Amino acid sequence: MTLSRHGSGFEATARAYLSQVHPVFMLPPLAASVFGAILAREIDPALATIHVVAIFAAVYTAHVKDGYVDFHERGEDDDHPLTERGCRLALVASTAVFVVCNGLLWALVGPGAVALTARRG
Repeated sequence: MTLSRHGSGFEATARAYLSQVHPVFMLPPLAASVFGAILAREIDPALATIHVVAIFAAVYTAHVKDGYVDFHERGEDDDHPLTERGCRLALVASTAVFVVCNGLLWALVGPGAVALTARRG
């Protein structure tokens, strides 16, 4: 029941999940999130952090789903570090993080913040 296709154990699994973090693609939306907080009249570090985590979770979900479909479903990629089960677990976890962050934004700011976050994510 391994989650990594290249080894077993905690280290191999952690490397497989971390391999789905692509700074080149993730930094622009995360930077836009932080810049939006800077444009606000008052910066609330907690709200800014919740929003950045929501955007990170959304982009992470997209990267995992892309790899899952391209490798496990279509066979288009030569390799992928996660097993099918590992991909599904990552998708569930990152989606849950996104939903929780949006729930917090709804409670702390309102539905408008959720609408903007869901649109960006």
